[in-house]
Amino acid sequence: MEYSFFLMFWVVKKSPPQGIQDEVWREESSGLISAYCQKISTCAEVSLKSLKESSKTLIQERLSPANCAEKFRKSNAYLLANENPETIKKAVRGCFQTVIKESCDKIQKGVLELSEDCSLLQTIQSK
Repeated sequence: MEYSFFLMFWVVKKSPPQGIQDEVWREESSGLISAYCQKISTCAEVSLKSLKESSKTLIQERLSPANCAEKFRKSNAYLLANENPETIKKAVRGCFQTVIKESCDKIQKGVLELSEDCSLLQTIQSK
């Protein structure tokens, strides 16, 4: 299984950027990431059965909704950093809503294939 569909969003630098304080966005994006993380975790369950126990445990930990959401809270997208805030919001909404609605088969092939917003979000997260 290809795990890049999940891992691409979690490029976290040593010191997170300052970002913009936008409590409305943080609340909205927290709801989106919660649904996104749950979808990714659910989609990964089937593929995990074929892995060794040690690998399975590591991946389950990384894909857990709580860990997923915590990583997001350190990201450029959550902090509205290193890009126009409205561009970030559009990319997050578009990508996460697309992923949430898609089938696990399509997600496992990679979210970058699902929408331009997902490609843009990856670029924003890697800045």
